[in-house]
Amino acid sequence: MKWCYLLFVLCLDVTTSGQSSFKESWQKLDSMSKTNSAAKHFASLYFSVIQVMDVEYRATDTFNQQLVTRFENVFTQTFIDAAWANNNGKTITPTWQCYFHNNHLQPIQYTLLGINAHINGDYWFALTNSLNASEMEVFSANLNVANKVLGRFFKHLYLQGERDNRNIRRLRSLTFGLYHYIGDHYLIKWRNRQIKLAQFFWKKSPAFTRLHQRIEEKKKRIDRLIIETL
Repeated sequence: MKWCYLLFVLCLDVTTSGQSSFKESWQKLDSMSKTNSAAKHFASLYFSVIQVMDVEYRATDTFNQQLVTRFENVFTQTFIDAAWANNNGKTITPTWQCYFHNNHLQPIQYTLLGINAHINGDYWFALTNSLNASEMEVFSANLNVANKVLGRFFKHLYLQGERDNRNIRRLRSLTFGLYHYIGDHYLIKWRNRQIKLAQFFWKKSPAFTRLHQRIEEKKKRIDRLIIETL
């Protein structure tokens, strides 16, 4: 059963595109990726991905680019704020505590913990703090751009993981090399669940609290698996 959850983790989403108007955030990520702090592992991945996404989203219409920019300004800042809090002895948001409170993990573990925190912790928050309900519908309709890029990009992450971690090599063998396709399915499923959570938030539905609690428990379980199994 543990291996099934790891299938999901290995294809969690990182982000959608950024635009050149938030170059300051890009610069912060780039700077973090060159430090010796725990933040460097996820910052390096995040910085690489948003650069590729920026190019791809320029082919979409101007309104969608504006929505993506607003979303990314919030989405990126959640990680930057957590890293700043960790470096300055401040309280880290619960979403990022597992990432920053564990020392001496392997790079692939930090990367996966960061991905888990971002998609299963920050995504709905970034949506509700950057877009309204109708704008989110437009934004969501263009996520196929991110899906295609991430599908190609994460193959490199899989190859790195297989090279550096024997448990990931075992995972590849157990699934006959198909684990990243299975992960693609859960990437979409989990992101859609975050969109549903945002919809519940805007509607002030009692279902928001129930779904939010379920997602938090799943995130914690995945965090434990990353730390204990890999």
